[in-house]
Amino acid sequence: MIPAIARLICEAILDLSQEESFDEQQSLLCRLMLEQFYRDLPAALRSEMNAIPELNAYFQIEIIEAVNLSVFDPEHCPIFSAPEFLSAIAAAVNGDEAEITASNSELVYRIHAVHRSDTVLDLHFTNLATAQTFAMRDDALVLASENPKVREQVLRANSAWFDCDPSTHEAAIAEIVATTDFRRRIEQANRWRRESAKCFYESFQQKLYEDQEFTTEDLIPTSSAGLLRHFYLAPRLSEPISFGERLETTAVSMLAVNDLETCLERVSYFPTKLPQHLKEAFLDLPPDERTQLLERLVVKLTSPICQLHLLELAVSCPGSISIAQQLFNSLLSEDGKLQFQLFATILQLVDEEFSYWLEVRQWSPLIRLAITWAHTSQLYNLLYAPDVDVEAFIQELNRLAQVRQISAEILDRNIKLWNDILSPRRLNRVRLIMGGMESIFQDCERSVLEAIGVERLTNLAVRTLGDQRFLDISLWHDEHTLASDSLGALWGGNQRRNLALVLGEDLAQQGTPDSLKATVERAIEMLETEPTNANQWNLLACILGDLPIYADLVERLSYLAKTTNFVELYEADPTIAFVALRVACDHTASTANEELRAKLEAELIAIARVIEIQERVSQNDNLSAQLLECALKVAVRANDPRGTSIFLNRLLEQIATAWYQFSDIYAENLALVTLNLPIDQLHGAWTINLKLRALRSY
Repeated sequence: MIPAIARLICEAILDLSQEESFDEQQSLLCRLMLEQFYRDLPAALRSEMNAIPELNAYFQIEIIEAVNLSVFDPEHCPIFSAPEFLSAIAAAVNGDEAEITASNSELVYRIHAVHRSDTVLDLHFTNLATAQTFAMRDDALVLASENPKVREQVLRANSAWFDCDPSTHEAAIAEIVATTDFRRRIEQANRWRRESAKCFYESFQQKLYEDQEFTTEDLIPTSSAGLLRHFYLAPRLSEPISFGERLETTAVSMLAVNDLETCLERVSYFPTKLPQHLKEAFLDLPPDERTQLLERLVVKLTSPICQLHLLELAVSCPGSISIAQQLFNSLLSEDGKLQFQLFATILQLVDEEFSYWLEVRQWSPLIRLAITWAHTSQLYNLLYAPDVDVEAFIQELNRLAQVRQISAEILDRNIKLWNDILSPRRLNRVRLIMGGMESIFQDCERSVLEAIGVERLTNLAVRTLGDQRFLDISLWHDEHTLASDSLGALWGGNQRRNLALVLGEDLAQQGTPDSLKATVERAIEMLETEPTNANQWNLLACILGDLPIYADLVERLSYLAKTTNFVELYEADPTIAFVALRVACDHTASTANEELRAKLEAELIAIARVIEIQERVSQNDNLSAQLLECALKVAVRANDPRGTSIFLNRLLEQIATAWYQFSDIYAENLALVTLNLPIDQLHGAWTINLKLRALRSY
């Protein structure tokens, strides 16, 4: 994509450079304007364009490869020609002394190598004018050695550069060792090092230690390929196997080249059950070693996902009940609640950053979900410390997140991502903990559950109103039935079967899929004759959310939405009307019912006219937000960002015309959104932007 765009831009620039109608002054002005345009391009595009000689000649650009060693010698800030520098390094690495002159001064430096071991050496640079010496170490430069054995030893000593499965690792080493040109060898090794996710995490950790601050860009690795290699995954899974089966195979490969602790650490980042192969290897350890390993992992793996995995390991070992109690208490505590909020904030930030990364958008939905969660969990473990002010940290992350005004996928609805139980936007603490605990405790003996204090889950899952007890409202959301579960989430599936152990039969029954479906069916039936019944609309919104309704109830909900007069409902009670509209609009997006879509579009515009007439000034901000939300929901066409954008912009134009104050509220915000969205989501966006700006008051 980048090379193709770079070529198109270059062709346009070169065409303008040859424009015959320009006089000398116009040609100069054109070149100056194009130079500024070129300088404003993203670095990746400029780098690609630098390889085109005609463009460099037009801009009078001279490409010079240089090595800047100012960090080692800040007093003289020496800069060397890259070819001369590498040749001198090669001579030093192979036992000779070499001299090199800085290109930005007349200073001459003598270079010699001081070997620390067969594969580790320091390069000493002596300023011949001042006799001052500074040392630098970069293992990649040792690849200038003429000895293939030394080159291989260096590469094997720096396995973090490769961070991949054993076969890929061996092939990469063989290729680099066999390369005859030493410059090419160094370039190959540095490319692997730049792409290595392990090197990225180590570098990020070092930055946190030294600088105590970071930006959103620091949270995202430089290479999506390196991130996939880190977790032993491919961009797409072609074999007809589940992710759980793939993770079992991955665990075997990992364990072949890593110790058990490293393997458990890495797979614990995934929001799925631990591979059986690793659990068996853990249980085969002597009791003392198991306990020591668990204690080390508890210190390192602090994310809620990792804690659930460690809890699973702890309850499987009779001698680790105290560790299980510690983990259980941490997850349910007030501090655990804050830590969950921190995790959710990082997850949302990572997901939004990934949405703008072209390479990530080319992954399969399954891989995208797996890496988003795993990368978030690993970042959390690096970022969180017991002494951190979590609330302040969350606020800082939210501030950083403002760099992105909106996800790049807001109008590009990939159903396999959107409707998955692991969609980051579905993350809920109560559902995660209750579902995760159900999965972990399902085979535990009652004595183990009692020792851990599992009855405390009641405080998390149950609410009391008067003398009646109900499941927490989040457990009424039937994502276990209605959402997809492509990875096999640790808290996915029908985990409610064992809730009775903790909550009792009556409460457990409230959250079963059969009970929730029956509640939806009754709600639709009641609303057909009593459309103003707020409780029933709220039940539908709570249980269904924005997920597709049960297959055999699709037509009944469609009929209800078609026969409900939402304008009259709004005039009677705006709050009920917008709950009902959200249910109807989500249903329309799920079913792609164009007849229903047209009806809802007309009613949203009619409601905008009613608001204009009523002039509910004190409620305008809230009303406009709800109207915009419903417009977005009804506009969505799955996997069709162009169609969604065109429909949404047409609808917003009509709403803005019907209700003038809508323009005052959203003109600037929507303008910012259009600056951030990818081009395939901006069809028609300029018309609504212009209309909002024209209609707003000053």
